[in-house]
Amino acid sequence: MAEAVRRHRAGKLHQAEEIYRQILDARPDHAEALHLLGVVMHQTGRSDAAVELIGKAIALDPSQAKVHANLGVALAAQDKLVEAVAAYRKAIALDPDHAEAHYNLGIALAGQGRPGRAVAAYRKAIALRPDYAAAHTNLGNALRDQDKLEPAAAAYRKAVALQPELAEAHNNLGVVLQRQGKPEEAAASLQEAIALRPDRAESHYNLGNALRDLGKLEEAVAAYRQAIALKLDYTLAHNNLGSALKRQGKLDEAETAFRLALEHEPDHPEARINLAMVLLLRGDLSKGFEEYEWRWKIASRQSRPKQYRQPLWDGSSLDGRTILVWGEQGVGDEIMFASLIPEVVAAGGRCVVECDRRLVPLFVRTFPHSELVPRSKPPDSRVASPDIDIQIPMGGLARWLRPDLESFNLPPKAYLRPNASRTKECRGRYEGREETLIVGISWRSGSKEFKKSRTAPLDLWDGVLTQPGVQFVNLQYGDCAGDLAAVRERLQVDVYEDEAVDSLKSLDDFAAQVAAVDLVISIDNTTVHMAGALGVPVWTLLPFVPDWRWLLHRDDSPWYPPMTLFRQSSRGDWEPVFEAVGRALAACVEDRARLHERPETPRAAH
Repeated sequence: MAEAVRRHRAGKLHQAEEIYRQILDARPDHAEALHLLGVVMHQTGRSDAAVELIGKAIALDPSQAKVHANLGVALAAQDKLVEAVAAYRKAIALDPDHAEAHYNLGIALAGQGRPGRAVAAYRKAIALRPDYAAAHTNLGNALRDQDKLEPAAAAYRKAVALQPELAEAHNNLGVVLQRQGKPEEAAASLQEAIALRPDRAESHYNLGNALRDLGKLEEAVAAYRQAIALKLDYTLAHNNLGSALKRQGKLDEAETAFRLALEHEPDHPEARINLAMVLLLRGDLSKGFEEYEWRWKIASRQSRPKQYRQPLWDGSSLDGRTILVWGEQGVGDEIMFASLIPEVVAAGGRCVVECDRRLVPLFVRTFPHSELVPRSKPPDSRVASPDIDIQIPMGGLARWLRPDLESFNLPPKAYLRPNASRTKECRGRYEGREETLIVGISWRSGSKEFKKSRTAPLDLWDGVLTQPGVQFVNLQYGDCAGDLAAVRERLQVDVYEDEAVDSLKSLDDFAAQVAAVDLVISIDNTTVHMAGALGVPVWTLLPFVPDWRWLLHRDDSPWYPPMTLFRQSSRGDWEPVFEAVGRALAACVEDRARLHERPETPRAAH
C-alpha cells in the first residue's frame, strides 16, 4: 500500500492504479485502497467510477472525513451539487477543522447560485488556513457575485499578496476594479495576469474592456484581437472588438466583428443590437430596425414586453383596431418616436399611448385624437383593457413606418404643442432689446454610457458665449450653478437661469421654455429632441461617431426639419465644431440686426 501511495503522490497515476487494483484483488474490503483508487479515477476523468469506489469505501468505514470530502469532489465533477454539498457537510461534521472541505463546500454552494452561503464557507476555510490563497480568490468571486465590490477587491488583493503568481486573482481583481470605475488600476492588474498567463484569452478580453474605458481604443482593439487569436469562437471578444472599432469610426470592420460574433452565437442579443446600430447609422433602416427588435432579449429589458398582454403589431392594417403604443428608453426617444403617432391614427387605428408621466400634459395637447396613459409601476389597468387589440413599443413603430429614408414624409415644422401662455411668460422674462437673439444652451448628457463623448464643457464655449447681441438661456437640466458661476467669472457673461422652470420635474414647463427661445445650441440630449419637435431651430453638436438616429455625412436630420448638425471630424475634438458654431451664430446675429435696422429720418433741406 505504501508503494502505491508513493507513486500516487509522485503523479504516476496509472502505476498507482495498478497497485491499488492488486490490493483489492486480494482484499476487496480494503477501504483505503477503494478510496484512493476512487481518487485516481477522479483524477483521470472517470468520475462515475470514482463516486462508486469512494461510496464503497464509505460503506466500509464512514468515519473518515477526508473520504467524504473526496466523494464531494467526485460528485461535483458530475455536477451533482446537492449530493456534493451533503458530502462536504458530512466531512465537516466529522472534522470541523478540515479547511479543504469548507473551501470545496463554498465552490459547490457558489455553483448552486448561493453566493452568501459560499462566502461563509470560504471565510471558515480562511479562518482555519489564513494563507489559503485560493480561498481568498474564491471569496472574492462570491462577494463580486453579490456586487460587494470593495470587499471582493480586498479578498483578491490578499490572494495575490499570499501568492503573487496567482493569475486568476490578478485577472478577477482587474474585473472588479473596472466595475468600480477604476480602469487604470484594472488595466495594471490585468497586465499582471497576462504576464503570468499569456495564453488566457479572458485576461486579454478583460484588458480590452479596461483600455476601452480609458479611451485607448487602438490598444483595446489589439487586446480583443489577441483574445480572439487564443479563442476563435470568443463571442464576447468579437462583439466588444466591434464596439471599439465602431467608436473609431471603422464601421466596415465593426460590422465584420459583429457578424463573426453572430456566426459563433446567432442569438447573442448584444451583438444583434450592435449590428443594428451600425446598419441604422448607415441609413439601412429596414435591416437595422429588424435587428433592433433584439433589444428585448437583453436581460435588463426582458420584463417590459411581458407587462402587455395583447399581441404585438406586425405592420398589418390598423383599420378599426385599437393599438397600445408604449414608451420606451429615454424621454428623448419617446419624443422622437411620438412623431409617428399621427400616422398610426391616420391609418384608422384608435391609439392608446402610455408614456412618461411628465410627458402626458404635452402629449394630451399634441395628440388630441389619442388617449394618454401615464406609465406607472404596476402599469395602469387601462393598458390591459380587453378593448385594446394589439400593442407595440414606441420604437417598434419605426420598423413599419420608417423602413427607409424615403419614407420620411417630414412632419410639419412643429408637431409638439407647448402651453402658449407659459411660453409667453418665459419669453417675457428672456426678452431684452428687440434685436437681441435669445439662445438656449445645453452642454452635457445625463446618459451614464455616453456622458463622456456627448459632453462639451462650457470652457469650450467661450467663442460662442462672448458673441454680442445674444441673451443666453440655460436649458441644461440638473445642477448647473457651478458651471454658470465659472462662466460669469471667466467671461463676465450671464447665462439666464430661469428659476421658474424645473425641467426635470415638468417637461411641459420645459417645452414652454424651449419654445420661448429663438435658437437652441446643444449636445445630443433630450433638449435637442424637444426643440426639434417644437419646431425651434436647433444646432446639435455631435461626437465623431454619433448615435444612430443622426446618420452619417449630413448636416440635417430627417426626424427634425429645423435641426442643423455640427459634427466632430475627429474623435474627441470639439474645437472645430465650436469654431463653426461661432461663425454661424455671428451670421445669425448679423441677419437679425439687419432685420431690425431703422431707416434714418430724412433731414429737411435748407
